[in-house]
Amino acid sequence: MYKTILTEQRNKVGKAKKRLERGLNVLQEAAVEVANLQRTLEENQPKLEATQIKVEETKKDIEIKTKDAEATKVVVAKEEEEATKQEAEVSGVKNAADAQLGKALPALEIAVNKVQKINVNDFYEIKQIQIPHPSVVACFKVASFFLLPKERPKKPTDPKKAEHDPEGYYALAFKNFLTDPKKFLRDLINFDKENIPDAIVEKAKPILETPELAEKKVESASKALVPIRIWVVAMITYHETLKIVNPLREQAAEMGAKLAVVQANLAEKRAMV
Repeated sequence: MYKTILTEQRNKVGKAKKRLERGLNVLQEAAVEVANLQRTLEENQPKLEATQIKVEETKKDIEIKTKDAEATKVVVAKEEEEATKQEAEVSGVKNAADAQLGKALPALEIAVNKVQKINVNDFYEIKQIQIPHPSVVACFKVASFFLLPKERPKKPTDPKKAEHDPEGYYALAFKNFLTDPKKFLRDLINFDKENIPDAIVEKAKPILETPELAEKKVESASKALVPIRIWVVAMITYHETLKIVNPLREQAAEMGAKLAVVQANLAEKRAMV
């Protein structure tokens, strides 16, 4: 029994000794680690204090900037509302210009289509006419205003020709239009309708109102000239429309430029916020 108890006690004491040794080793290692940490902390203490000061300064800076941002938000909201109104105004002006232009474009397309469908042989037939119909002369006269704005006709010296073509416009058309009808039609189709001088329109409008240029009279003189008359009317209508549209376009462009500045400033403030 004594030996048994002695063995048991020796085992207990041995185990306790080992646990104690392990605990002492751990404490010793921990003491070394704590010493290292303490040394590191002492070394980093100045940095930590500087960082704390910087954090406090940053907090104050953030508070100030937050107040500024809140104030800027109010301004941004107002400017966004104003920009939205300006966008609507610019859009309204553009739409008005497009609406006005939309009224003239269909007539213009119809005129160009009719010119494209003209039979060139009809002009060769007109070329054979010795005594032109007054409607033929009048039609070529208004066409020459547009296609030959700088060329002036010569009054015929022959009394017979002067009787039917007193101003020489048929002779002018004969030289420039009837010698090459295909070119004449191309010139009509490719005409620069965006830059028609007011003076040309003012000269053409009264002639269109004369009896010689009534549509039925033109048709009876030559069906090939009806599309020419329609083309002249379309050019005048388009020109008159542009006089309304171009100021609207300029207004929209000016408003758009101002809006672009507002939007740029607004984008900066949004980025700031």
